[in-house]
Amino acid sequence: MADNFPIPMDGPARMSERSRELTPGVHLRKVEAVGADGESAVKVFNVTLALDTAIYADGDVLSVPVEIQNFFPANGVPVELVSLQLLDQDDLGIALDVLFLTSTQDIGARNAANAISDAEAEAIAGVVRLVTGDYVDFGAWRLIEKDSIRKVLKGAADSRSVWLGTITRGGTPTYTAAGIKLKIGIRA
Repeated sequence: MADNFPIPMDGPARMSERSRELTPGVHLRKVEAVGADGESAVKVFNVTLALDTAIYADGDVLSVPVEIQNFFPANGVPVELVSLQLLDQDDLGIALDVLFLTSTQDIGARNAANAISDAEAEAIAGVVRLVTGDYVDFGAWRLIEKDSIRKVLKGAADSRSVWLGTITRGGTPTYTAAGIKLKIGIRA
């Protein structure tokens, strides 16, 4: 399961793969997929969210922002978010928002109401909304695959990093400490 990740591309492809840990809980799995046009390169970042094990409420911060280093190819250079996969190992299927931020921000405490100020909102590069109907239920776990997102994210002028945070959008889930894993596919 861990190696299956959709890589949208057109035509025949050559693929190679390298993997390394960036920061605790964030792994870069660089998959270079070169299509017939010679320009399609996809990077896949594996992120395990650090979760609270107490009950959450709608609108709570599910995970505080974690830095993903080397997300952008250079300072201030945009990337295309092409795919996002969420593995819910706790089989809860709760809707959530995935926030991509251009700098570290205090979006609120984990398992407390989100508290994003107007000034902090300016650091949001993009949001991907995952709804309950997106999940495929496999019995003991659930999976969401969002392909062809085609959202352009632009980083800060002084950083190649992005910060990823999540907010619950419904229900009262109780997760295990590492019950949600993400795979984020980007193209430079």
